[in-house]
Amino acid sequence: AKPAKVDPVTTATTPPAATTTPSETLAAYTPPQKAAKVIQQAEDDDAVAPNATGIGKMRWPVRGRVISSFGGGKDGVDIAVPEGTPVKAAENGVVIYAGDGLKEFGNTVLVRHENGLVTVYGHARSIEV
Repeated sequence: AKPAKVDPVTTATTPPAATTTPSETLAAYTPPQKAAKVIQQAEDDDAVAPNATGIGKMRWPVRGRVISSFGGGKDGVDIAVPEGTPVKAAENGVVIYAGDGLKEFGNTVLVRHENGLVTVYGHARSIEV
């Protein structure tokens, strides 16, 4: 048997990767900021809900960052808090539902208040009522 002809292997050189210097500016995403007034109200224990919600005399259920506002087809406010943060009812009332049967809300508590308004507290880690 005749040995196979071996072709020499050719290699290519790759230019070094581009590096940035501290003076160069890179593009960065800056998420939209919520209005300072809304953030301040959410962090104030004595603050009441914004007038746009129609529940102006109720307290915030938690202190946290508002991540989704009321309006534009949305009937509520989403507030980001650390996992395990206790949630308090916005006003005195009667618990009319507590469970995980509302798929879009996970663990949920519904409270009916004196004026007939029902508040919904969803996405809870656990329910203790």
